[in-house]
Amino acid sequence: MAHGGIAIALLDEAMAHAAGFAGYRGLTARVTARFRRPVPLGAPLRIEGRVAWVRRNALGLEASVCDADGNVLLEGEGSFISGGRIEESAQ
Repeated sequence: MAHGGIAIALLDEAMAHAAGFAGYRGLTARVTARFRRPVPLGAPLRIEGRVAWVRRNALGLEASVCDADGNVLLEGEGSFISGGRIEESAQ
């Protein structure tokens, strides 16, 4: 089974990718996690993240880790501090 810190890193990474896909750069400010089942090692996982809200320079994100059968193993929420949209910071 994966160590809890490694499992939370999966959530954090999914949230960071969701923010980037939505066009935001950011840094993690807070992550909370709910462990539903052990996260197995050496087994396929489905990891998803999404932006739940955006306010000024803050993003709210959600993420989950599921097994190959779709069972939720771990889910969480986080907030990121954003430096703005990627297009804006490139100028």
